[in-house]
Amino acid sequence: MFKNYIIIAIRNFVRQKLYSFINILGLAVGIACFILIMLWVTDELSYNKFNENYREIYRVINYHSMEGPHFFSNSPNALGPELKEKYPEIIEFARYNDYSGIVKYRDKFFNEPLFIYGDPALFQIFSFPLIKGNPETCFDDVYSIAISEKAAEKYFGSEDPIGKVLSVDNEDHARKFEYQV
Repeated sequence: MFKNYIIIAIRNFVRQKLYSFINILGLAVGIACFILIMLWVTDELSYNKFNENYREIYRVINYHSMEGPHFFSNSPNALGPELKEKYPEIIEFARYNDYSGIVKYRDKFFNEPLFIYGDPALFQIFSFPLIKGNPETCFDDVYSIAISEKAAEKYFGSEDPIGKVLSVDNEDHARKFEYQV
């Protein structure tokens, strides 16, 4: 029975080539669209799920309607403390800002296009794994920093980065800070 269905399908494909081509092309495009949409949805649903409390983390987005609608994530520095004070549902907040600047260690200079400043609460909100150090105490000092393993290798080579001092010249604000890793 199944063999007869295959034979009839092949005969129809041969007799009506254009119609068969259109049907097969439509089926292929439909399956490709389905796969791409599923990949996109899967990516969107898996975003930031490495954090333990990902269901409780929210980001403040601002809407600006001058010259068309614009959404952006910049907000005033006072917004975090104000929201936490007014809404008891907010457990913690963290602000961050990115800068570019020159990082100096001893006599070596590194041009950093992306250097991020953040609140100590970043490690309370996000579950970033630390190779060395304690996430609860790593920002006890105002001038403490946490750096990635790649950055530690870049700045210090094979030396232990804990306790080392990096100088950061912030081009945007013309200030110089010294941070202890």
